[in-house]
Amino acid sequence: MREIAWKYGVAFTDDEIVRFQLGTRKYGERWAVVDAEDWDAIKHLKWTVKKTAGLFYAVNSKGGFKFLHRVLMQPPPDLVVDHIDGDGLNNRRSNMQICTHGENFSFAQDRKRGCSYPDALLERWLSKHG
Repeated sequence: MREIAWKYGVAFTDDEIVRFQLGTRKYGERWAVVDAEDWDAIKHLKWTVKKTAGLFYAVNSKGGFKFLHRVLMQPPPDLVVDHIDGDGLNNRRSNMQICTHGENFSFAQDRKRGCSYPDALLERWLSKHG
């Protein structure tokens, strides 16, 4: 990875992803990850950390409080963004999906009991159609 210029801190890229340091005193050193193709859309903002329900998320407050994952995925107001691997700082598109609150809760429960994401989907499908 090579360092890239960013006015709010340190950022690195390998041309596929960008890892950037989040401004935080409260939670120590934290890094977020986005796809390199999304970097230009978010690099003009200063990102910090918010801890919600035991997970860390990248947020900014310019023009109102915004979660990075919602800025990138732009879900309708009644839906949420699930981080498939359970890491709220991993904001690669391949790691996020738009879903209902109920689905998001189910996915979180599946992760807690160690069920992989594809297995959880299969279990849910089989319970409805099996």
